[in-house]
Order: sequence, then C-alpha cells, then structure tokens
Amino acid sequence: MTVQADRHETGMADDHREAEMLRWFFDEMLPRWDAAFAGSVGPQVIADLCATPMIVDTCDSLVRARDHADLTCLLGTLIESLRPAGVDHVLAPDCCVTAYGDLAGAVDVMWSLRAADGAEVLRLAGRYDIARLDGEWRVTAAHVRPTDETTLDRVWTPTPAHEIG
Repeated sequence: MTVQADRHETGMADDHREAEMLRWFFDEMLPRWDAAFAGSVGPQVIADLCATPMIVDTCDSLVRARDHADLTCLLGTLIESLRPAGVDHVLAPDCCVTAYGDLAGAVDVMWSLRAADGAEVLRLAGRYDIARLDGEWRVTAAHVRPTDETTLDRVWTPTPAHEIG
C-alpha cells in the first residue's frame, strides 16, 4: 500500500509548529500504517506512536484503549477489517493542522482508501489529537467517520452556539 498526500494543495502549515506536526504525521505515522497494511509489521508499531489511555471514536463506538496492549488489539482489528475490502493504498486529498501551542495540536485528514485499480473503496475523515510527550509527538485521541464529502470543511462544520437550542 502507498500513502500519498499533497501537502502543497492544503495551503496550511505556515506556522513552524504546524509544519512540524504535519511533517511528523506524514513522515512518521503514515509509513507505519503503510507497512501494517502491507503486512510487513504488526499494529504495535502504530501503537508505539500513540499515548495511552487513548480515546478512539468511530461514530459507531467510543473505545478507551487503557494501555498499549488494548490499543494494539484495536488497531489490529481495524487493519484486518479493511483487508477483505481490497484496500491497496491510501490517498489524502485534504488535510489541515491546528497548533494549540508548542506541545499540542490536531491533524485533520480526509482519507481515500483505494483498491489496486485505483477505485475508491472507502472515504474517511479523521481528526487526530496529538501532543508532545517526553519530547516525542504522540496521538492522544482519534476521531474517524465515513463520509461522502470531498473536503474536510464540509465534514467538521461547527455549529454556532446561538443556533443550538
């Protein structure tokens, strides 16, 4: 599987903190997903870049991985569930990053999971809360949902407080 993302089209990461977060996510985290889908490594290498306890929200369920073993099991189940669908590679047609400061932020990514022939198998939007812990970036929470949208701004649309009621 190959992960491709065009960071230049996003028009973000002007801030050095955001650029660092984005670089870590695409240069460290995604190659591990690539290797896990290819079967060359186990899900524990992804879990190694996460902090536990960790919240994983898939819209259908909210899971609290209490420790590294819980998270490794959860990630393994996720990877195995996508293999029969024929996922061969992943594109990231849209992404953005928000730095909350020097030590925390969020990376939002639109995933297009593709078959070997290039056909889209599944489209997901993901928001990954990240934090610098003991000098290393770690995912602290993940929120993922299926979507038919083509851009993130149509997925994570905030509702102004005055409209809630």
